[in-house]
Amino acid sequence: MKTIKSISSIFLFSLLIGATLSSCSKSNNGSVDEEDNASGEHTYNITLINKGDASNKVEYRGGLPLDEARAIYRYRTISDEIEHSITMLFGKLEEVGSIYGNFDLDDSKQPFTKLGGYSLQDGGTLTIRPEGTTDMYISTSGTLTFSDLKYALPTSAVGAACYTLKFEGDFDKYTDGDKTDETYQGSGTFVISPQDDMGTYKAP
Repeated sequence: MKTIKSISSIFLFSLLIGATLSSCSKSNNGSVDEEDNASGEHTYNITLINKGDASNKVEYRGGLPLDEARAIYRYRTISDEIEHSITMLFGKLEEVGSIYGNFDLDDSKQPFTKLGGYSLQDGGTLTIRPEGTTDMYISTSGTLTFSDLKYALPTSAVGAACYTLKFEGDFDKYTDGDKTDETYQGSGTFVISPQDDMGTYKAP
């Protein structure tokens, strides 16, 4: 439970960051067809396969309007340590159906390519909560591949990012907040589209 409390603290912190830019996102309350996503939406396509039983597979895909997902860029110093990262959120923080990612950046605003847990330095982490279940999948190892990465930076400390992200790696499964002994092989793609009201996006 100590791990879950730590994760919850990270999620809450990220929610506060996201709230600072929520008024900048373009509103779109239309419904989303999973098979026909508009080009302006954020999309996700995830497969999780149980490593002990390949027939136990989770497929989670769809799209969200611009105001229901985001990728926040931030650069700041906390207790003499530099925090330079992208925080990604699909849906509502810590709720069923949400996807959370945090990715450390180098000095050139390029994300590190390693995927792991929350203690990982110079890498990224993913937490996936598929709809219709209380299950949660948290990354433990793997790789990240970003393409078409661009930033809109109204200030040097905070802004937004857009990109296509492919990932693959291992995930621990949690049910009702408790860690199980099941490990899943995960892979998938996220597309974060530009937020129109954030201004001009440019490559790093």
